[in-house]
Amino acid sequence: MTHWIKRIHMYAGLLNTTALALFGVIGIAVTVLPKPQDRTPPEATVEFVDFQVPGDMDDRQLADHIQEHLAIPLTGPAPDWSMHHDRAGNLRFRLPTPARRYDIGVLEAENRLRIRTQDFDTWQYLFHLHEMTPAYARPDLRIQAWAWYIEFTIWSLIAMALTGVYLWLASRPGYRWAQASLAGGTIVFVAFYIAVR
Repeated sequence: MTHWIKRIHMYAGLLNTTALALFGVIGIAVTVLPKPQDRTPPEATVEFVDFQVPGDMDDRQLADHIQEHLAIPLTGPAPDWSMHHDRAGNLRFRLPTPARRYDIGVLEAENRLRIRTQDFDTWQYLFHLHEMTPAYARPDLRIQAWAWYIEFTIWSLIAMALTGVYLWLASRPGYRWAQASLAGGTIVFVAFYIAVR
């Protein structure tokens, strides 16, 4: 049993080394770097594309139709929260990817689309990779594959914690520093849990 637990613990860590390092780097970066709104973003570009708005479509159907029509790589259906009408009554929505976002304006009276492309800086890009899970991933196969890798990493963290406790109990349960570490971590967690409820 211990033989297999050791291997599960080891390989779970090795398979997820890159993602775990990403989690750590992003956690530190969020703490020490200026907030995104305080950093100078890469310059956005704007282009216009001819587009005839089909009749008899609600906002969701129209946004989905435009997303499919534009076929921008790594995008999927526009998030509901991004869809709104501006003061002129034009539909606006966002098509995000990990590396950049596309803000689409439907200029129906002009028979064209306004596409504003905003690249993310490196830290924003890494942050988006860090937060991506299957629940929020775009339907693109590359994004789905990465999202499932992050999901696997999250579950592996749980497995590593549990197998780590098992390996301690199976080898040196009387080791005082191990006992103190487990007790200290548990006390800190419970204290913060109570404090922020």
